[in-house]
Amino acid sequence: LWGWDATVSDVVDAAMWQETFAVYVEDKHDLGMDAFFDDNSPFAFQDMTARMIETIRKEHWDADDVTRTRLLTEYVDSVVTHGVGCADHTCGNARLLEYVLEEGARNGVPVPALDQFQAAMEEAIGTDIESAARAMEAFVRRNESGPRYTENIEGLRMEERRPETPVAQTSDLTREAGAWDAVWVGAPILGLLAVWRLRRRRG
Repeated sequence: LWGWDATVSDVVDAAMWQETFAVYVEDKHDLGMDAFFDDNSPFAFQDMTARMIETIRKEHWDADDVTRTRLLTEYVDSVVTHGVGCADHTCGNARLLEYVLEEGARNGVPVPALDQFQAAMEEAIGTDIESAARAMEAFVRRNESGPRYTENIEGLRMEERRPETPVAQTSDLTREAGAWDAVWVGAPILGLLAVWRLRRRRG
């Protein structure tokens, strides 16, 4: 869902994200989703809830306060209970982790849980979240304000050139050889013609 929202945002609306939250987090169909994820794949649950939080952080989904608080609480509790399930958009995204800490504190997520979450994530990424977040921001600024090459670039101009049809040139030697060929071919014919005329006269 995030891939579509990030690339073709017109086809994904807030209702789709809200429905995803209702099915997988609130368990609207009473399928026992909490127990299923806890027993089979808590890291998949972390991946999913973190993705929804990231969607909110990037303002692709204007979730209400209740939804936001529930997502933050579920994600933090899962990390504290089951350990860190790293993914590109979690361990590789310090700005999301910083957002979870700040918004979690603002939305009433218990401080001890946030402290344990921070300790677990910083151990997983090998540095403190704040420093990693500032480094990411600096990287983005460098790439957004990089040099723009606007000067004209000159090079060789390519032109189509058709090969010229070679003009046959006859050398003196070629002409002389041609004349001798004519002599050698014509002499026997002339000889036969002369013999034929002599015989005719005698006859």
